[in-house]
Formats: sequence, structure tokens, C-alpha cells
Amino acid sequence: MRLGFGSGQPEVWAKIDGGRSYRFMIDTGAESSLLINAPFARRHGLVAEPDRLSEVKIHGFEGTSRSYVGAFARFSFGDLTANHCPTELLAQPNRLGQAGNARLAGIIGTGMLYELRVAFDLKAGACSSNDRFS
Repeated sequence: MRLGFGSGQPEVWAKIDGGRSYRFMIDTGAESSLLINAPFARRHGLVAEPDRLSEVKIHGFEGTSRSYVGAFARFSFGDLTANHCPTELLAQPNRLGQAGNARLAGIIGTGMLYELRVAFDLKAGACSSNDRFS
């Protein structure tokens, strides 16, 4: 899969529930599986009915951000597909570094990469994530 570095960290194009591709940052310092940035969540109405969602707080170096817990049926990038993918929908764009980034749909954290071998080839601009640890 092609790898970009627009945000200074690895970025890949990924699909949610088989739809169109969006740009996601891979952040090995983020523990959760998938974080959806606030502008993307608002644009797609993912937090339109907050009373139907479970509210949580995400703590980072730059403060705390209100978010909601959800899940997508399928999330895929390259050869990797995760089913019933746990997701945190960020509601506040101004508290965490990437939460307000309208260029990125969100952040792929280490929870998504659990038990995977992920190789970043910076020179070739490629990422490989299809072998699993046994």
C-alpha cells in the first residue's frame, strides 16, 4: 500500500464500511484502534445524535477531548481488514493535536495493528501489514 507523510507521520488511504477511501494517519503512540477526527465526524453526521452514544474523554499531551464510542462494520487499508472495528468519534476539534485536522479522516492506533507485523519502507513510500504473528 502507498504511504504518505503529509502530517509528518505515516499516512494511508483506508475505507470505512466499503465506501470511498479517506486519508488516515498511522500513530503508533495512540492506543485505541481507530480515532475519527472531529471535522470528519461532523461532516458525516457521526455525532449528530450524541444522546444515543456513550461519551468518553480522551486525554493527551494537549488536554482532554470529549468523544463518543462507536464501531464500524468493516475498516480496510491495503491487505488489512478489521471487522466490528472499535472506534472513538472525536467531538471537539481543538483539544488534541490531530482532532481538528480536516485533511485527515482520523488516526489508526496500535489497537488496529495488534498482532500484526507492520513494515514502513520510507524510501519507497510503502507500507506492508499483511503478516500476522503466530
